[in-house]
Amino acid sequence: MIPTLSSVAKLTTSELMDGAAEAFRTLASLAGRIVLLAAELDRREGGRGPTSVPGPSTRCTQSNGDSRVTPTRSSASSAPTAG
Repeated sequence: MIPTLSSVAKLTTSELMDGAAEAFRTLASLAGRIVLLAAELDRREGGRGPTSVPGPSTRCTQSNGDSRVTPTRSSASSAPTAG
């Protein structure tokens, strides 16, 4: 569940620091996973060029109001929509 501003405002300083530390650990873990996945996609392309495998930005967009990634049905040539 994504916390709301009002729920975060009610946390103690210690709870805020603990929550921030947990969020940073999660972010670092996800960044590492993205790097591994991107490296494997790059390896699989094997010189076929950058258009052979659509990149993550062409396959996913960020939903408004939250941090969930939602798959799109757009083609590799179209840019992801913002906002």
